[in-house]
Amino acid sequence: MQLKERLLQLLPAMRNAAEKGDVEAFFARDVDGSSLIYQLADNTTLNRLLRGLNKQALRYRYFAYSRQTNTVSLSMKGTDEILHAIASGEPERARSLTEDLISSIWREMRPAISETFKAE
Repeated sequence: MQLKERLLQLLPAMRNAAEKGDVEAFFARDVDGSSLIYQLADNTTLNRLLRGLNKQALRYRYFAYSRQTNTVSLSMKGTDEILHAIASGEPERARSLTEDLISSIWREMRPAISETFKAE
């Protein structure tokens, strides 16, 4: 099975987890999708850099999903659009959608992050 097809096959499980409020299952499928996207990029330097950043990025992503329930909804909607753009061979659209999603999640998460660090 091709990587782009596998990306789209993740969507029903992600949607189901999001609808049930199952953050752990949603996170796991989201990570699977990221892994497939990295494979599709087929960029050795990028993959090496991502491996170095991945642990911190995964912690942040899980924190976002578990602290702000709206983040899962934002991510589901954005991820659906991004994966379809990738599968359709629209890299510029996928890039733009990814930037929009990251910005939206950051705006959503800023208060929770600020509150967490104030508490410490």
